[in-house]
Amino acid sequence: KLKNNVEQLNTDPESYVDSIIDSDDYFKGLGRDVLIDAIPRLDIEYKSALEAKADLTLFFDYLISVDTNLIGATSLDESFFRS
Repeated sequence: KLKNNVEQLNTDPESYVDSIIDSDDYFKGLGRDVLIDAIPRLDIEYKSALEAKADLTLFFDYLISVDTNLIGATSLDESFFRS
């Protein structure tokens, strides 16, 4: 479902914005045109946890170094990365 959501976001930003704009006051404040123009610049792509393992490990290691309570663990279990 997430992969399809990212694909829709990138292929049809207008419809995507129409589907989310009323869900958040911040989105409403930015406005439809700003959101539509911003989406292609975000360069959002779908990756599975396994494909993004190096980036995720770096990010979670940082969170753990700041405060282990942020994610409730001191390390990531390898099962987290299984697709």
